Amino acid sequence: MSELRETTREELLARTPDQYLADGFRDADGQVRRALLAGDAIAAATQLAAAEASPQEVAFTYEAIRALLPLHEGDARARLDATLAEALATVARMIRQPNNEGLITWARTCAGFVRGDGDIEAFLAHMQAVLRLHALIAYAPSPDEASSADVSPPDSAVSGSA
Repeated sequence: MSELRETTREELLARTPDQYLADGFRDADGQVRRALLAGDAIAAATQLAAAEASPQEVAFTYEAIRALLPLHEGDARARLDATLAEALATVARMIRQPNNEGLITWARTCAGFVRGDGDIEAFLAHMQAVLRLHALIAYAPSPDEASSADVSPPDSAVSGSA
């Protein structure tokens, strides 16, 4: 049995899409590589949090890509590139500020590894996993805040009164 070990924040920040997508989005069976929905998603979420991308902007971008993708034609890479450009512009107008540079870089780097239609679906699955984890990471209390939080039940729960 292999030993579990803790991954450091520095290791997560260093694990970029250029590294974790070197073998593509899908495994030999054409399925999304599991790491893209787990460890690599944690790395990406950590990087987006470090870049101070808001979870809302990441979610808006994901939803814009899903909504706009069917409107574009061409091969998979061209469709995703055009969709991503339009999605980022749409989200910038929605939030009334420029897109987060970390989000732009991450999304464009990931899109650069798309080779076919199956990769687009895998990209979207990865992005969805990232956005879910990013919200948890972005809003998680610091270790000091967590250790000092009062997690005792309210008095009414202890005494059984309603």
